[in-house]
Order: sequence, then structure tokens, then C-alpha cells
Amino acid sequence: MKYKISNTAARETLEAHVGMPLKYPNIYVSNPVVTGFEETIVPLIISDNDKEIEYGIWGLLPDNYHEDWQVFQTIIDTLTIEKKDFISNTFLKDSVNLKRCAVIVTGFFTTYLYKGEIFPFYVYAKNKKPFYLAGYYNKLADGFITFSILLNKVEPSIKKIQNLSDYSPKILSKNEKDVWVSNSSTNNDITKLLEKDSQLELKSHTIAKELYKMGITYNSMLEPVVYKNLPELY
Repeated sequence: MKYKISNTAARETLEAHVGMPLKYPNIYVSNPVVTGFEETIVPLIISDNDKEIEYGIWGLLPDNYHEDWQVFQTIIDTLTIEKKDFISNTFLKDSVNLKRCAVIVTGFFTTYLYKGEIFPFYVYAKNKKPFYLAGYYNKLADGFITFSILLNKVEPSIKKIQNLSDYSPKILSKNEKDVWVSNSSTNNDITKLLEKDSQLELKSHTIAKELYKMGITYNSMLEPVVYKNLPELY
């Protein structure tokens, strides 16, 4: 599912893992299910700040945009973008303020269709620590940061639990994150990073179908749920 991510890390855990403090620690909130259908603030590492963890509004907006976030998102979904969007999307092509960022998460979700039923999977790092998704961000005239998650070719470890899309978020290990957000990385460095599979070891399991219901979030939502009518996919 490209419209929901997860961040269950405590503030101290997040800062220790990333190695940087949150710019505004008092507004940090963890959440098992973060939905992009609402105007949501998410912790980011941006290329223009290597001292602090910033916050961004999920859903990229044009550089000079000054209307409501919700209005723009009802016209065009910029929660996620693909490489081809930089050719076909006018505001992405014309943006002079677009830069790379790393979105800090503890997991994301995929969907598997089997015999007319859909089954949600929760995907997370094998070590259960925070990790990063590649993204792009810009800074608006009022100082707010907006961002979009980059969808890339589906990772081999994701393909077996996702059969409704050929794309998945571009997952970054710590070293890959450093290359991605660095202003000194060349176009060739970035191309090579996007072409290879992620170095991060992942795990996944099925979870409750309440994930698909808007407005429903509870602390145990990420716990494993066994579906007897779904065959072993590993």
C-alpha cells in the first residue's frame, strides 16, 4: 500500500539510531499506521540539514503553492512518485526547489490478492530498527517542507508478498541513505543506487484487515494475524 507507512519508534530510539536530534522534539509522535490521506507530518533527513531531523508534510506541493494541501491532493496524488513522473509531470519538471530526502519509518505495507481476497502485509527491518525510504522534498515560501516517497522497481523480497503492483518504496540502508541525501553524490551515484536491490534485510507478516479501514488505528494493529485460506508465500 503506497498511502500508508508505520513509525513506532520512541523519540529516544529514533534519535539514537539516526545519530541526530529532532529539530522540534516536542511535536514528535509515533504511530503504528501513518496515513497519507490526511495532512500528516513525518520525520525526514533532508539534504540541506545534516545536523537535525526535520519534519515534512507528506504530499509534495509545487514550489509557489499557497492554497490548502487537501485541495491539491484531490487533484493530483503526490504522496508517491515514480521516475517517469519527472518526465510527464509538469510541476515536477519545472520545480527548481526539488531535492532528495530520506523518510524515517519502522515499516510499510503491501497487499497480496489471492482467490478474490486481499491480505495486508507489514514489512519491517529484520533488526526491528528504524530505516529509510528514498524521497524528494521541497521547501515552500512559508518554510514548510513537503515531500513524496519514491517508488522504484519492486524489491525481490517484496515481490513475493505483493502482486498488485510492480513498484515498491525504494528502501535505503544507512550507507545508502548517506549517498542518497548527500549533495556531493553524482547523477551516476544515484542511478547506480536506484538500479541495485536494497542492502537492508527485511521481514514481513500478515496483519489485520482493519488496515484497509479509514480512521482505524490501534496499538496491536501490527501484530501477526494468520489466515488459514492464504498459502505460505515464502
